[in-house]
Amino acid sequence: MPLSRRELLTGAASLACLGMAPSGRPWNVVWISSDQHNVRWSGFEGHPLVKTPNLDALAAQSLRLRNTYVAAPSCAPTRQSWLTGLWPREHGQLHNALGFDPRNACLPELWREAGYATACHGKLHTWADESAPGFAGFEEVFNEEASPAAFEGLRRELRAELGVTGRTWKPESEQALWDAMPAPDLHGKVHGALYLSPDWVLLQESRRWLQRQGTQPFFLYTSLRLPHHPFTLLEDFYFRYDPKDLLELPVAHGLGAICPSAEKNRARRGWSRLTAEQTALLHARYAGAIEQTDWMVGLLLEELEAQGLADSTILVYSSDHGDMAGDHGLWWKGVMFEGAARKPLLIRMPGVLEPGGVHEGRVNEVDLLPTLAGLSGLRAPRVSGRDLSEVLRSGSPGQEHAYAFFDVRGQRAELAMCRDARFKLMRHGTQLYGGERLLFDLQEDPYETRDVAADHPRTVRQLERELDRVELSMQPRYAGVVAPGEDPG
Repeated sequence: MPLSRRELLTGAASLACLGMAPSGRPWNVVWISSDQHNVRWSGFEGHPLVKTPNLDALAAQSLRLRNTYVAAPSCAPTRQSWLTGLWPREHGQLHNALGFDPRNACLPELWREAGYATACHGKLHTWADESAPGFAGFEEVFNEEASPAAFEGLRRELRAELGVTGRTWKPESEQALWDAMPAPDLHGKVHGALYLSPDWVLLQESRRWLQRQGTQPFFLYTSLRLPHHPFTLLEDFYFRYDPKDLLELPVAHGLGAICPSAEKNRARRGWSRLTAEQTALLHARYAGAIEQTDWMVGLLLEELEAQGLADSTILVYSSDHGDMAGDHGLWWKGVMFEGAARKPLLIRMPGVLEPGGVHEGRVNEVDLLPTLAGLSGLRAPRVSGRDLSEVLRSGSPGQEHAYAFFDVRGQRAELAMCRDARFKLMRHGTQLYGGERLLFDLQEDPYETRDVAADHPRTVRQLERELDRVELSMQPRYAGVVAPGEDPG
C-alpha cells in the first residue's frame, strides 16, 4: 500500500544523524537526468562512434549500475516511480495521458524534512500543478510549465548577457530528407544561439542555484530534455556527426517472425518505410543530442568543482528510460527491449563507492531514491523499492531480478518484463499486443535477436512466477488524474 506523507516522513532524520562527507558536513545530492538516453550510445559502454567524454570521466569516478531498469518504458509512469519508490499501478500514473495525484508521498520530502534545500530544475512530467509550494518535496520547481514567467525571464536575461540574437532553423541540405520522413515526430532543427536551448537555460538556473547555497546541504534534481526527439540542437552539436559515417552502423534486426506486435507497431509508426539515408540522418542527430547532453553534464560538474562541492556531493547521472534508436527498426520507447527498458545509472560518492566499479546486480527504478536515501544517511522508507546502499558499499551481488510493467489500462500489465543474471522474459498481453512470450539469453544475445523460450521452458515458468509475484502484490491507492492532453512522451 502506498504511504501517506506522514508515514513517509517517519524515515526522515535530523542533520545530526545523517551520513557525513569527508568535509565533515552532510552529503549533498545532485541528480542529473536526461530523457531517452539509450545507454549503449555512450563511450563508457563502448559505442564505436558517439563521444561522451564527460560521462566517460564521470563513469571512471563512479560506480556504474549497468543493469538498471525502468519501472515502465514511458516517461511519466517511470518518472513518478522514481519520485515515489512505487510501481505505476501503485501511484496511479499508468501512461502519459494520465496526471499524477499529488496525494502521493514523494521521496524528495525526506531530504527537505531533514533540513536540506531542495530544487527541481527541468522536466518532472506529472501533469499536476508543479507550481504548488513544496510540490513533490521540492522547495523550487523551475521549468517551462511550472514557472513559465521565471523561465522566460531568465532566457531574456541570458540573451542580453550574450548580446546575440539567434533563430531556430532547418538545414536546407537536409530539407528533402526531413520532409519525406514517414514518422513526423522524428525531425531536427538547429538552435542558432545558446539561450534558445531550453536545456541550456535550465542548466544556468542550476549553476546559479548552486552558487547561492552556502553551508546548507542540498538536493538538486536537474532534468534535461535531450536526447529526446525532436532533435533540435545547438549548431555545433547538430552537425557534429556526418550521416555518411553512420550508414553502416550495426543495429539489431530479425524481429519480424518472433514478435509480430513489434513489427505491427513499426509499420504503424512509419518506421518500416525509413530509407537507409533517413536512418543514418536520425542516428547522426541522435548522437549529436547525446553529445550535447554530455557537454551540459560537464558544465554542471565544472560548477560543482568551482564551488568546492565535488568531494561532498553524491552525484548521480541517469535517464528516465532509453530509446530503441533504430534497433529492430524501432525508435522511441514503449517496448521492453533493452534499448528502451535499460537505462544508464552512474553514482559518484568519493571515498565510499568504488570509482570505476561496475555493479552487475539487477536494479529497479523503484529502488533508486530509497538507495540514495540510504547513502545520504536517511532511514529508507517502506516503499516498493529497496534500499541497496549497503549492497553498493560492500560490493555484494545484490538483487537477482529486475522487472518492468506497462499497465496502460489499469488491469494486468499489457507489457511486462523480468530478467535475471542471464535471461530476460518479455510477456505481452492480448488487448493491445500479440500475446507473445519471448525469452532472450542476454549473455549470448545481448541485442535480443533470438527467442529461446522453447529451449528453456523451466526458465520461462520461473520468470513468469516472478512477474506474477510482484504484479499481484501491487495495491493501487490512487487512480491517475485525467491530464490536459496526451503527448508522445
